[in-house]
This record gives sequence, C-alpha cells and structure tokens, in this order.
Amino acid sequence: MSIDAPILDIDTMARLARLGGPTFVQELVRLFGDYGADRVAAIRTAAASSDMNGVRRDAHALVSTAGNIGARRLELLARELERAAATLDAVAVRALLPSLVPAYDAVRDALARHTSGNSA
Repeated sequence: MSIDAPILDIDTMARLARLGGPTFVQELVRLFGDYGADRVAAIRTAAASSDMNGVRRDAHALVSTAGNIGARRLELLARELERAAATLDAVAVRALLPSLVPAYDAVRDALARHTSGNSA
C-alpha cells in the first residue's frame, strides 16, 4: 500500500527548531527513534497475535509520535492501522503491516539527514 504524503514535513521541523532550537529538535529526534521503534515493534507483535486492541492502541500512540515531528506518511499509515484495528479488520491490518517498518525507517533516515544538515 502506498500513502501519498511527505516522509517528513520540513515546515514542522522548522517550527520545532524555532520553538526550542537545535538541541530541542535533536532530543525530539532521539525520542522519536526510541519511542517510535518501540511502537512499531508493539504493533507488529500485536498483529502477529491478532490482538486488534493492541494494534489500535499502539497505532494511536504512533499517530501522535509521528505527527509531533512531522512524519506525515508514517502518521497516516498509523492512522489507517488504528482505523482498521478499531473495526477489527484483520485483513486490512495485514495489508498495511508490510509498509510499517519501511515507513518508520524512511522517517528515521530523513531525520538523520535533516539534523546532520542543520546542526550547528
């Protein structure tokens, strides 16, 4: 499944930098890396055991985590996973799941490029 949204909303990153500076952005990126990876793993684990409530709960948390840093594509994917799990649509969850890790990895890579290019 392909979600048409930017991997990283640069305007959000710029707003965060204006709000708290480069150190603040780097801390948010670190937190996203830690917390986002945990949420992705939890979603995959819940889906593997057909725990739709777990998928819904962890996808909801990932929506917020991704949204806070402007990870639009991951945010939309997590929102779709949350919706599918809330309606107990295991087929849709299974269809969306293969996109989750690549979407997370793309954000992590984009954030690394963004912060290395803007640190000073």
